[in-house]
Amino acid sequence: MKHAILSSGRNALRCGLVARKVVITGAARGIGEKGARLAIARGARVALIGLEPDRLRALVDDLGPAASWWEADVRNGTALHSAIDDAAQRLGGLDFVVANAVSRPMGPCDRPMRSRSNA
Repeated sequence: MKHAILSSGRNALRCGLVARKVVITGAARGIGEKGARLAIARGARVALIGLEPDRLRALVDDLGPAASWWEADVRNGTALHSAIDDAAQRLGGLDFVVANAVSRPMGPCDRPMRSRSNA
């Protein structure tokens, strides 16, 4: 089972992804971009979702016909679901979702906390 798809652990990164369909959020840069490049190199088709259409478009142009992109904010459930549904339709289903996008918390955690020495 050299090319078996494993769902967890370090071995998942070494498995073949030939003909697998992968959605990656936060795909415009950093870990998301690197993940897209690795998935394509291992034979996957990828759907990239993010907030930077110019970067996503350039990345898809670089990756070739196995990549496509959608602009959506993961904090907007309607937009995210729409992008994922569109990607699944275009790719003929999905095998994996890489939830890489960072969503900044809103509310009390957004404010600096006082140190205990100041309490």
